[in-house]
Amino acid sequence: MFSHQAAFVCDSNYSNSERLQMLQVGWRMVRDHPIAGVGPGRVESLYTSYLAPEDPVPAYHGHLHNNLAQIAAQFGIPVTLTALLFLAVLFRDLVRARKIARTRDDRFLTQTATLALTGFVFAGLFEYTYGHSLALILLCFAVSPILVPVAPEHQRSS
Repeated sequence: MFSHQAAFVCDSNYSNSERLQMLQVGWRMVRDHPIAGVGPGRVESLYTSYLAPEDPVPAYHGHLHNNLAQIAAQFGIPVTLTALLFLAVLFRDLVRARKIARTRDDRFLTQTATLALTGFVFAGLFEYTYGHSLALILLCFAVSPILVPVAPEHQRSS
């Protein structure tokens, strides 16, 4: 088991070493531009300028394969903190909706929405999920029905 865990972060695993390099490059971008970031869409064009001369250039470096790293590098720390606050409020609202859900269907929807958001956030540790329109569309479909006020039960049947 330990050898499997060691292989995950080992430099010989190409995909993992690229992602570690991308996190380092993202951190350097944030360090150089903490307030406003490097700007929207500029990570790819600036990526190689943040590499050491001996560092290999990944085949694809259009984004940093991590939501926090990408948002912080592109837009800076204030926008990153705002995005985290948004996610925290959304999680809170979903948990509240689950607590007040009365029917089995409502509980199912709130649990599904919470799981969808959890999956989106978890996937964002290894991929830039905000950069994929399909992921965003699916997240909106899963979460939006929970956040829209619904008429009381007696008004729905009429």
